[in-house]
Amino acid sequence: MRKLIISAILSLCFPLLAHAQTAPSQAAGYNLVWQDAFSTLNLCKTNIAGCNWYQSGVSNWPSEGAITDPSGTYANINWTSGQGSGITVMSTAANNVAHFHAWDLPVYIEISMAFNPVTGNWPAILLSSISNGGNPTYTGGEADMFEWDSTSPTWFQSTLHVWVNGTDTGSETIHPAPAGITWSNFNTYGLLWTSTQMCSYLNNVLMGCQSITSAPFNTVFAGQESYFLVLSEQEGCAGSSSCPGQASPLNMQVKWVHVFDGLSGSQMRGFQRGTVMQ
Repeated sequence: MRKLIISAILSLCFPLLAHAQTAPSQAAGYNLVWQDAFSTLNLCKTNIAGCNWYQSGVSNWPSEGAITDPSGTYANINWTSGQGSGITVMSTAANNVAHFHAWDLPVYIEISMAFNPVTGNWPAILLSSISNGGNPTYTGGEADMFEWDSTSPTWFQSTLHVWVNGTDTGSETIHPAPAGITWSNFNTYGLLWTSTQMCSYLNNVLMGCQSITSAPFNTVFAGQESYFLVLSEQEGCAGSSSCPGQASPLNMQVKWVHVFDGLSGSQMRGFQRGTVMQ
């Protein structure tokens, strides 16, 4: 069903994987297949091949906002009130998913990220299905690995969505309040996606799991297609783009991204580019 690039080819494209990061204990035995430590910012704004990231890369989402790599150590995703839209986005898929890096289960994805926890900041790390990203009617799965809302500043929020023509036909949310977290520091946000559930982690501590074995979640998260990664810095609070006392600027800083595949040997998948749906 999918075009798979095996580890031998992957090692040529990503030589740093020869000194691979080890998966955390919750993903023991998983193999690193993709990473970015942002020594340079490999970001494109057009639908060309060979880029790690695209701005915005999501169908019908705007491409405004500054995304920089100030010192070769992290990607800075910036939003200001003076830009033309309420969101700045980069993703591992080009617009209309003409080119992409995408993964499916079993997989563990972890991201080192910091943000300024001010009024109206709405940072998000999410996975979007290939069909969702390329569909102007917004149909497919969405897994929000992490969202933060200034009206619930102690919450770690993670939500699964099943969209049909722009309507959320099923959602499931966890929102624990982890103690001792400083959101402006770099913390590690992880998602373990298996055949039965999606589990969220913060600094390798389990925040909760969401079952994907029943409808409607089993219609989009059971391995039907691959998902690409989206990093989003958006204005708003309480689920709305309008927030009293909205702060500006907002920034989200991403130090690194690791993707670990749960398959092994000849089954191990690398990254995927281009349209592979059949």
